[in-house]
Amino acid sequence: MQVHKLMDIRRLYKTLLHSQNNIVQSTDLATACVCENLFKLSYPYGVVSGKDDFVVADTVHEIMSLIALRIVPEHWKYGVTKDEVAFVVHSIEQDSENIIQQVIQKTRDRVQSEGRRNKPLDHNFEYDIRDRVYGILTGLTKRIMKKYECPKSVVTEITITNVSKFHEGTVDAIFEYEGNRYGLVDWKTYDLNPANSSGKEKWQLLANLLLANYRYAGNEDEWTNCLFGSIIFYEGAFIPRLPLTEKAILKIKKERQFAYDMLCGNNPKPERPDFCAVCDIGKTKSTEECYRYHQESYLAKIGQIPADYDRIRRFTLATRYKICRERGETYRHKFVISQMIQEYGEQEALNLLEYAKIIHRNYRFEKVGDCNHNDSLVYLVKKDSADKQFYLEPRKIVRIIRKETNIPLFACVSKSVSIHDVKPDILIVDFRMYTTLQHAKEQLFYGDPNSYELIVIPDEINLTRRMLYPLHKLHRLAADTMVPNLVFDNNSSTSPSIDGVMDGVKS
Repeated sequence: MQVHKLMDIRRLYKTLLHSQNNIVQSTDLATACVCENLFKLSYPYGVVSGKDDFVVADTVHEIMSLIALRIVPEHWKYGVTKDEVAFVVHSIEQDSENIIQQVIQKTRDRVQSEGRRNKPLDHNFEYDIRDRVYGILTGLTKRIMKKYECPKSVVTEITITNVSKFHEGTVDAIFEYEGNRYGLVDWKTYDLNPANSSGKEKWQLLANLLLANYRYAGNEDEWTNCLFGSIIFYEGAFIPRLPLTEKAILKIKKERQFAYDMLCGNNPKPERPDFCAVCDIGKTKSTEECYRYHQESYLAKIGQIPADYDRIRRFTLATRYKICRERGETYRHKFVISQMIQEYGEQEALNLLEYAKIIHRNYRFEKVGDCNHNDSLVYLVKKDSADKQFYLEPRKIVRIIRKETNIPLFACVSKSVSIHDVKPDILIVDFRMYTTLQHAKEQLFYGDPNSYELIVIPDEINLTRRMLYPLHKLHRLAADTMVPNLVFDNNSSTSPSIDGVMDGVKS
């Protein structure tokens, strides 16, 4: 019987090589909710929406993800009054000073070592970070603390995957309450404006609420214990009414299916919304690229594309769709593990997967190492010193999951790391970033190492966007070089309107 079950695992891997095992990220799902054509610009066209430098926003995000774990609950003041807000915020900032300084310095070091910027960080860098942290804390205090009691615990930067719904997202923070109740928070750190109640931020929050429902109830449509969802922006918060309307939920599921079909290379026809937040507001880079691709499609449809250029166009499009389909290989391990759990139950499936050396267990946290003064390494050792078998290799990417009670495996707290070194009874992993290691110490490795189970599964880095972007540049270069007279400017009096082009494509 055991042999037959192991054959089922091998058969799953073989069949999934050619199946549609893609997963939609919440951030991409939110883009599709705003406009399906905007999603298609990313997948499969590979258009990069912008090259803004978010180093300040990312740093603020990292700071909030650390101080929300313990410091924010310690200073929580339920029913805070207007006059007390400044005092509460100042108290949190004071206790967070060491974390703020550490993260700022680590960011400076990383930016310098990676050479990601053409110029050094300006003298306002630290001031901007501290100002935005103040604004986010003020919004949290004024809106969330005032209305909701102090949570019993907080988890941050948690990746939740609902494989059966091909949906995945990383949630900024979840506040956990007694009775399995919870509230979800997204930090808006990239600008000082309020969250848009009809834009991408809203849809990403709502998509993540479905994932939170799956984590705590095993069902994305179960809203009983969901207290709130919110986007915290500078000195304020957007808090939608719960439960969500049926219309909003259906839209999320519809666009998730569209995004999934597009990633699998099925090429569904995108629909332009009545109002596009990009095209109908003003001329942006995304507007121009959307217009050009629609116009080109229309010209190809009516036979006005030269044959030489059409061959290049067809080649780049076919390659893009192939890359999108192959993106599913990134999630193949999760699909196999999920299907095995669904068929045999979690405990038996994990035993079988461990026996087949697909997942790895029996490790416990030992220490944060300092091999060659590298403070990002973590040592995991076998609980049973007699167990000398290992099937892991250096430089491979793995995900370490801390199994939580009554939580689906792929909704438990986890971190993706690279393997630094492997010995018969020791696994050394590299967390690379300071904040990632701090999350791991707080959420993966706390408590008695023998009292919880760590599960190591294979993981992959998604390089799809990096592969698609050069094809977009090649496509555009070929168009500008070979058929410049057919690529009209969006404002030209001789070019058809975007609505006209869209109508032509639809017809």
